[in-house]
Amino acid sequence: MRVLIAAPHDFSNPYCRELGAGYHAAGCEVVYGLDLFWTGHIAVDLVHLQWPEHLVPEWLSPAEQLPALGERIAEWRRTARVIATVHNARPHRPRADWWQLFDAVYASCDGIIHHGERSVSWFSEQFPRLATTPHLVAPFGAYTSYPRTVFRQEARARLGVHHDERVVLVFSRFRTVREFVLVARGFARARVPRKCLVLTWGLPARRFGSLRNAGLRLLFLAGRRHRLLAPVLSASEVQLPLLAADVMLIQRVGGLNSSSVPLAFTFGLPVVCPDVGVFGEHARAHGNVTFPPGRAAAVARALEEAFSQDLVAMGRRNRAVAEGLWSWPVVARAILDFAATLVAQRGQGSESP
Repeated sequence: MRVLIAAPHDFSNPYCRELGAGYHAAGCEVVYGLDLFWTGHIAVDLVHLQWPEHLVPEWLSPAEQLPALGERIAEWRRTARVIATVHNARPHRPRADWWQLFDAVYASCDGIIHHGERSVSWFSEQFPRLATTPHLVAPFGAYTSYPRTVFRQEARARLGVHHDERVVLVFSRFRTVREFVLVARGFARARVPRKCLVLTWGLPARRFGSLRNAGLRLLFLAGRRHRLLAPVLSASEVQLPLLAADVMLIQRVGGLNSSSVPLAFTFGLPVVCPDVGVFGEHARAHGNVTFPPGRAAAVARALEEAFSQDLVAMGRRNRAVAEGLWSWPVVARAILDFAATLVAQRGQGSESP
């Protein structure tokens, strides 16, 4: 079987690289790229769409491209199954015409892939007319492509973290000022001795403007026994904060999916997470600490609860999930089996041509 993953081919997001490796392990030939999606004249059995907004050039509005996009997906459906994975609860550029794009793409697919039951519920509410579209809840995939070549002691030394500090890691970018304030206040209130906060991305200047330097100073001044590190990490250095940390704090106040959770599980790191979205669903299901979203006091209590537990045992359970249930060959096999049912359904005439 040949699979086309219709996403940018630069692998800036490791999700597609990992998914492709899973398909390959399942015996598939895998090709990538948006150019192939739009202009390729190759035979494939499965077209796997990812982020709908990536299908349209940034300089064009979705409304201008919807007819051509619909025609292209229809062309693929004549010879292949077309599926899409739901990643985000909203487009990164949330204008009305982008919602039209999401609706049009999902409506054109033979089937929809989700990474949790909450994603299915969200989809049903957002796109009620697509209730009869076949859905599959497939596991997350572990991020095994990042190297793991150092030990915890070396990782801490390279980040300047003392061996007895209790490290809280916020790995992903801050999307809003509210998320930043939530982390700053929640961490400051948490009664955790020798605490240290590590942010791997800092604050994007284009979004936070003058808050950037002032906000970093605020975290430095939040207490005497903790501090902020904001390293700039290469792919080979991603392992450092993940191995140095005691827990990963997910700072989202809403949303659907977060790559931080499978990344934490891959490195055997316990998660402290708001009980929202698919990330909250999986964190809770596998025995990690969750809290009501958007409240600094709740963040503080969750951090205190996490550090009162056996974090080593929690981390080992997370890593076992990543290496078993969330391994990419398992994920890919589930998707391929689902695609086979779509072929059977079309063969029985239960789907429109």
